[in-house]
Amino acid sequence: MCTGDKPYCDQAKAAHTRLLTLDRGLYDCYPATKVLLKPITGRRHQLRLHCSILGHTIVGDFTYSDRKDLTPYRMFLHSHRLVLPTNLEQLDVNAGDPFTPDCHWQPTECLNPLDQDAYLILDTLPSNLQVE
Repeated sequence: MCTGDKPYCDQAKAAHTRLLTLDRGLYDCYPATKVLLKPITGRRHQLRLHCSILGHTIVGDFTYSDRKDLTPYRMFLHSHRLVLPTNLEQLDVNAGDPFTPDCHWQPTECLNPLDQDAYLILDTLPSNLQVE
């Protein structure tokens, strides 16, 4: 849960995440961006830390917002899709998109719709968030 540029961080390990911007909009009248993240490595708090390093903490992430994000009723980090290869078949589970206008999210600009093409685009991107 630290980066190699911190003096207290001893033996930092590399972490890689792919990011695709889906929508720009507002959450409770504050600018927010809906993104699709794909962790390439599996480090503890990886997605939360990468977003924080970019200067865009996840909505509702009390820890990485320096304890300032108190309003949301939950952290808006959601596993939309989980793919698990097994010996019998590949399980591909989709949990849907809970971030709709009903939850205080108001999209203003769609850059990439959340569909099968978004996953194809994400898979062709380099690991554009890399931290050691």
